[in-house]
Amino acid sequence: QASVFVNLDRTFAAFAEAELDFRRALRYPPFGELFQLKVAHADAEKAEALARRTRDALAQSPGLEVVGPAPAVPYVWRRKARWQVWVKAPGREALDEVRARLDALEAWAFLTLDAEA
Repeated sequence: QASVFVNLDRTFAAFAEAELDFRRALRYPPFGELFQLKVAHADAEKAEALARRTRDALAQSPGLEVVGPAPAVPYVWRRKARWQVWVKAPGREALDEVRARLDALEAWAFLTLDAEA
């Protein structure tokens, strides 16, 4: 929706104001943190199951909003099925909680955390 303002007004200020309002309302950066987790496994069912376990473990943390799991793009990479889970948090300090929850899963799959997403 913000790009419509750029086309109509042709001003960066209008675009920036609309985009920042949008990000503030959804707690997207810079008004919150957004972490992406990817699960990959050669067995597609195991990858999806771990993605769901990851979501369930993180959903127990107060202050975190967990979205997913959903198939990653591309879904198959290097012969592994990939799923993703997104985590919205009020601040960077939530990263420690996310890491602790992931460590407790003791998962036998490739799981990565992108804190710069």
